[in-house]
Amino acid sequence: MNQERLLLGYQTYDFTTDDGEKVEGASAYLLSDEINSENAAGYKTMKISLTKKMISKIYGKKLPAIVDCKFELSSNSNQQPTLKIVDFDYVRPSKFDFEEVKK
Repeated sequence: MNQERLLLGYQTYDFTTDDGEKVEGASAYLLSDEINSENAAGYKTMKISLTKKMISKIYGKKLPAIVDCKFELSSNSNQQPTLKIVDFDYVRPSKFDFEEVKK
């Protein structure tokens, strides 16, 4: 399943665990669901983990941006369904201008 989302930004990480395992990748922040209720309005954000290979597709590209996310359905340890981002591609920069907000 594919879906376009707004990628707000990312932060890479590269470290070695206490067990000697090398961990590389990035935390990325996507715009999520719209909130429309009596007590809330706007949009939620979500933090996802991306592999080093996935995040390398957006190095040097203008952010925020529209990305095409590929999801895979699986189950967690409680046999509940989960969606995992297994790949994504840069589509285009967003028209949102943060400089406009800073004025």
